[in-house]
Amino acid sequence: MSSRWLSSGLELAWAELPEVAFTELALYRGSAPGSLARVMSAEGTQTWTDPDAARLFEAGPLFYQLIGRTGGGGIWQSPEIEIHAAPPSSAVVRTRLLGARPNPFNPITSIEFELERPGPVQLTIYDMAGRRVRDWSLENQNAGAGRVTWNGTDFRGSRAASGVYIVRMQADGIVDTKRVTLLK
Repeated sequence: MSSRWLSSGLELAWAELPEVAFTELALYRGSAPGSLARVMSAEGTQTWTDPDAARLFEAGPLFYQLIGRTGGGGIWQSPEIEIHAAPPSSAVVRTRLLGARPNPFNPITSIEFELERPGPVQLTIYDMAGRRVRDWSLENQNAGAGRVTWNGTDFRGSRAASGVYIVRMQADGIVDTKRVTLLK
């Protein structure tokens, strides 16, 4: 099986196996070796473009495998292939707040963002009543990925109450918001 990134997703291609009479042939995908789930019937085709691959790849490498059943009841499996090269479209093309991981969290979360161009970033956390809980003024940030860690405390160092908070990012003329949930 081979692969290549296209603007529409990850194209997978495989050779026809005329010496094997399949009663069923399916393509499987997963984020770890050996833990793959069926994504499509591969009968009668030798290519498929995975439109979700670029989004799924953000969490780490992807694994694919063809598995077929033969007329005699046997199972045929291709070797698993690992996609570890990032898609060309994964380059940062816009300034945005990605969110927090983990979310919900206790006691620490990473607030992640991307910048199209270098510059300052202002991150502010508000409670649901609109009160400012915590903020960061980040000067001279490089283009690309960035993050701050929030330990669930306010300006005074006191633990914030359990609940939903709004994370607001201002950078490069863009304002973006996401929700984050603190559990105790």
